[in-house]
Amino acid sequence: MGWLLFFIFLAIFILLVLWIEKNQEKNRRTSYKNNILNLPSPVTTIQAPKYKCSPSDIFKVEHVSYTRINTYTMCPRKFELIYLQGHKEEIGRAGQLGNLVHEMLREYMMAKVGHEWALVDDRSRDQIMSLFSTAKESLSIDYLINNQDVVPYIHNFVMMNKNSDIEKILYLEEEFESKIQGYEVKCIPDRIEKTNNNKLRIVDYKTGKKEYVHRKQLEMYGLIMSEFEGVNIELEFQFLKTGERMKWAYSDTLGRNVFKWVMNYVKEIESSNYFPQNTSVLCNYCGVSQYCY
Repeated sequence: MGWLLFFIFLAIFILLVLWIEKNQEKNRRTSYKNNILNLPSPVTTIQAPKYKCSPSDIFKVEHVSYTRINTYTMCPRKFELIYLQGHKEEIGRAGQLGNLVHEMLREYMMAKVGHEWALVDDRSRDQIMSLFSTAKESLSIDYLINNQDVVPYIHNFVMMNKNSDIEKILYLEEEFESKIQGYEVKCIPDRIEKTNNNKLRIVDYKTGKKEYVHRKQLEMYGLIMSEFEGVNIELEFQFLKTGERMKWAYSDTLGRNVFKWVMNYVKEIESSNYFPQNTSVLCNYCGVSQYCY
């Protein structure tokens, strides 16, 4: 009889333990299910970019320029980051080297503005190189650039401008502006000169690769300058890295074509609500890549 009661109590105890474990497992499953249901949605919502100026208003508060249009054609996202969101573009070593060369040439040529052209000769190379330190101090140069880095550019400048047909230097890095269908359009040519055969020549120095140059830049400058100086205009790129030139005449036909080119992109920018990224090797050198999304 005693053994029977023992086994009965043992069986009751085991059933009780099993019942408790079953309820605990049920509670664990209920808690897990509730936690899953309360988790935030895994879908990430991309917030609309914050603009300092909307696309529809950008050219109402800012001027139109070749640089801005060209930035958009190369990468709409870069245009958005710089001109709509207001991020500052960082300048890499190649850009800072180019700025330094431009500044040295500007300081050298300043003494010649408005005067009869004095021929550039071999002595000019040393005269320009003597401006290296003052030009460097006037700029924000973050990279290590020494005077030997600029020598090839200065040498090619001298070789290209020796025995020139220039009669007089008229302007150096002067800002010119015009109105095109109510839009303010600006340009800053590196050099504008009068030639011996009475042409107005617009010159732009290039320290980068030739394949990245767009003729539309100088044609846009020609469009603006034609309102002030007439249509007898010549356009010239001087590639200081290689010593090559690219020269052609401005015409009314080129003016009409570049006018359409500018206005088409102005209207496209103003009506855009999305600015895609053009992925290329140039992304590695982009001055606003850290802000790209």
